[in-house]
Amino acid sequence: GIYLLYDTSTLKRVALGFLLAFGVFTRFTFIAFFLPIGIALLLDSYYIAKRKTKKEHDARILFVTYLFQCIGGSLLGTFLNILFDSIYYNGQFTITPLNNALYNMKTENLAQHGLHPRYLHSIVNLPMLCGPLTIYLYYYGFLKRNAFGNKNYNKKNKKYDDGKIMPIEKYQSFHINTLLALCALSGMVILSLAPHQEARFLLPLVFPILLFYSIDVDNAKGKNGRGTSSSLLHNRIQYIWIIFNVILFLLFGVFHQAGVLKALNHASHTSIENNRPKNLIFYHTYMPPRFMLLNKIDVDPLSHHYRDNYIKVIDLGGHDSNLLISTLQEVKKSIDNSKQNTWIVTPASLHIEEDVGLMKYLGKNELTLEVEEEFYPHLSMEDLPNQLVDAKLVIYKL
Repeated sequence: GIYLLYDTSTLKRVALGFLLAFGVFTRFTFIAFFLPIGIALLLDSYYIAKRKTKKEHDARILFVTYLFQCIGGSLLGTFLNILFDSIYYNGQFTITPLNNALYNMKTENLAQHGLHPRYLHSIVNLPMLCGPLTIYLYYYGFLKRNAFGNKNYNKKNKKYDDGKIMPIEKYQSFHINTLLALCALSGMVILSLAPHQEARFLLPLVFPILLFYSIDVDNAKGKNGRGTSSSLLHNRIQYIWIIFNVILFLLFGVFHQAGVLKALNHASHTSIENNRPKNLIFYHTYMPPRFMLLNKIDVDPLSHHYRDNYIKVIDLGGHDSNLLISTLQEVKKSIDNSKQNTWIVTPASLHIEEDVGLMKYLGKNELTLEVEEEFYPHLSMEDLPNQLVDAKLVIYKL
């Protein structure tokens, strides 16, 4: 974006606005992360306009011209995105970021995905993504603020300390580390306003935080050399960073929700003769990726009945057993009228076989829970096991 802005070509400034529109339509929270960069680009473009003309009035006109060139590119990108989305949704006029924003503004919608305290991003999610670098950012980026400012450049008269005038293509309203820290702060604070907070929402912050730390490391090596207290600190942080990533790789790459894909794969490869499930109920797991089932079309176009090999996935999330019971009531007809079964996929740590309400319902309807398959390891952070033997995912067959 900075490269496109500094270039004198009108086409490249239009391209900048075009890319910004695609960023917003890709994910509407893009604005939260881009906000500090956008402000810096506006300030820089105004300075560039002043350097190109001697009169303040002419500089403002040139600045507005630059701004409208970017806005023109944004409008073009917005039009194309709306056009593509509307075609995708069968000709229905669709503004995806607006629909997304309106949906997320309603607490009752977010409650379906889980409500969290506003501080979760800052004290849990960001540290989970970046580990020790989060503490480094909080201290050196937000508290100590040692990255705020360019010591080699006097902003008051736009000159370096040696008296040389700052080249127009080198000018920056903010030091790069200041900008990176502000991007992290802006993204985290704005996203923390929403009551539903997941770590993946902060993934765009990983790159600027890594870059922030890397620039500090390079600056420290250039000023102090090796063997100093600063370089020792950075070495220790890097060791902790490696250990942290190994631990989280094992936790989230091997154990966390590991049985979900295995359960889907098992159901997909189970034939009708071997009691292929008609309904696959996921209870207290993450949302199952349905493409793993390799389902063909669900309804036969001639008979208008469900195909025998089609598996209906029902995702109950983290709701209580009352919803599980009511769901079983709804699918009971398909159990009675078909040789195929209903499977319940749930963590062993939940011990649904000990749920009084569920057992009462099953007994009343002459149904039993049989273990179809178990997958180890499986770790659910919402339902942590009390013993290692429960660190698995169980498929119960009705």
